[in-house]
Amino acid sequence: MSGSDETWPGVYFDGARPVAQNVFVRFGLKGLHFTDTDGADHVWSYRRVAIEKLDNECRLTCRSHGDAVLNLSHEAAESLAVFPAFEQARLMGQRRFTVMVSVLTAVAFGLLALVFVGAPRAAGWLAHRTPPELEQQIGENMASQAKLIFRPCDNQRADDILEPAVALFAESAELSSPVTLTLVKTDLPNAFALPGGQTMATRGLLDVLEDDQEAFWAVVAHELAHVKNRDSLEAVFRNLGISTLLEVLTGGSGLAQQAMLLGGQLTELSYSRQQERRADDLAYDILEDRGLDPAALGRGLAALTEAAESDHDSFDIPEWMSTHPATDERVERAERRAQSPTSSLPLTDDEWKEVVSACDES
Repeated sequence: MSGSDETWPGVYFDGARPVAQNVFVRFGLKGLHFTDTDGADHVWSYRRVAIEKLDNECRLTCRSHGDAVLNLSHEAAESLAVFPAFEQARLMGQRRFTVMVSVLTAVAFGLLALVFVGAPRAAGWLAHRTPPELEQQIGENMASQAKLIFRPCDNQRADDILEPAVALFAESAELSSPVTLTLVKTDLPNAFALPGGQTMATRGLLDVLEDDQEAFWAVVAHELAHVKNRDSLEAVFRNLGISTLLEVLTGGSGLAQQAMLLGGQLTELSYSRQQERRADDLAYDILEDRGLDPAALGRGLAALTEAAESDHDSFDIPEWMSTHPATDERVERAERRAQSPTSSLPLTDDEWKEVVSACDES
């Protein structure tokens, strides 16, 4: 079979000019043939032809002929379909489409596995190989988002009092990056560390520990230990799947980070019990280096738990507490490290009073 000698009328547009050319099309074994009004011969390979059925006609295009279009009647298109080469090309096209969909599906599942399984499993490895400059940038970005939700107290006098004391604790923690402690107007007694030395303490924490400055610094030491161990950054990488998905859904607007902050994913950071024990141990060392009693951390934990349980209607027990090892166990561990202080408290009584009231006066 060499094709058909029968010809079918069609309308050809070369894609370069808005001019309709009346042509006659012959269907060969491997392609369709026609001559345009300029006398140029055209051969469209069935392997490259696509047909779009419209109400009154069929529109043909060819991948090797750019924007050119050939309009044929439905009857002509049905006649074209009987040629084995065309049917074979159509089936090959369907197979290519099926393969393409399968490949894209496999890639999509691979990406999901990487984001939701690979990233969390590799979180620790990634955290400890992230350049400090990048970690600091991540922390600053997260802190700016957090401050949209947790309003800073903005008391410059209190900030000036805290800054040198925090720097001494950071030195004891052997932190090379600068540390920033921000007081925020939240009644929930809490403290948390973000990557790169960004730490926050709430007004509620100051209210609970106003009579125990040493316990306040013990809690700060615990958060600096998380910074030192890069636990905060590891938690960010562990939550990368959720963050990435939300960024896609929100168009990368930054709403994803705010949503995660509101949901407690980044502020609470969901440390493992092993991470919490390591942070406690390092906090004991920091307190000892500053000449303070490591048992102060136990007092701080006990005070926070008591406050949360006694005022449960006002706020739930913070995840900072609920995901940590049992408070009684941690208090006992702290008490086993108890020793008499060898240095005075970081702040004078008057300075501490100014810090405690910092959020009330701003």
